[in-house]
Formats: sequence, C-alpha cells, structure tokens
Amino acid sequence: MAIGYDRERDAVLLRSGRHARQQLAAARFLGTWRRAGNWGFIALRPGELPADGAALPFLEAIDALDAQGDHHAATLS
Repeated sequence: MAIGYDRERDAVLLRSGRHARQQLAAARFLGTWRRAGNWGFIALRPGELPADGAALPFLEAIDALDAQGDHHAATLS
C-alpha cells in the first residue's frame, strides 16, 4: 500500500505485510503499477466524502452496499 512520497529521494513509501515502511524508487513503483493496470482505491472513514468531489463513483458504491442488503452501511455513508 502506498502511504506517501519522499520528494527528495523521488521514492514512494510503502506498507506491506511484514514491512511497516519500505521505500521504492518512483520509476520502479510506477513501472510495476503500470503492469498491474494502474488500479487503486482510497479508503475513507465512515462519513467522509472524496476530496475531489467525484460524486458518481461514491454514490455507485453506496448503491452497491444497499443492493447487497447492507442498508446500515449504505445509510452511514
């Protein structure tokens, strides 16, 4: 999981499994990420809205929770 970026070293800070903090050169990280399809997600605390204001993906996620029968989680969103 990417947890930060070190501008001075041009490195991405990662947390994974047994490694609480690992640095990977940004070019290597971006190459690996590209091969994986550049997918990702941002986990928000309950009640928080996405910072970019992209409402449609947020509302689709809430609708999916509701459709799965998790009405309580959908309501908290």
